[in-house]
Amino acid sequence: KEKLRALLMDPCPLTREGMKQTLVSSKCIGNDIIETGELYKIPLLVSKYKPNVLIMELYGQGESVLDALRVITLCRASWSNLPIVICTAIESPRLLTLVKNMGVRGMCLKSEPIDSIVNCVNQVTSDHCFFSSG
Repeated sequence: KEKLRALLMDPCPLTREGMKQTLVSSKCIGNDIIETGELYKIPLLVSKYKPNVLIMELYGQGESVLDALRVITLCRASWSNLPIVICTAIESPRLLTLVKNMGVRGMCLKSEPIDSIVNCVNQVTSDHCFFSSG
């Protein structure tokens, strides 16, 4: 299996680094990870680097969930084949159902064990869906 390039967006640098180390050491993606802490940068980074998967939180530095919903909508419209994985601390069932219905292929909660993100990314990049039980 070819090494995948990922775009990883999380507002917390420590969380981003932990996710990056976990994904790389599990070999589910390669070392080629583009990182950002801001939602608004996602469309430009997707355009520039053409990642195989987008892994994102539902808010950024100084940004709201509404900003995340706009970015997801834009990504679905512009890059319909780009798998989107949400790894979030937000546990609102209504919001998570809304996001799932927007075409997000995978979702896991930060309250789950760290290997949940690996399982989620593996499933989504293999053309399956993965929604954690949390």
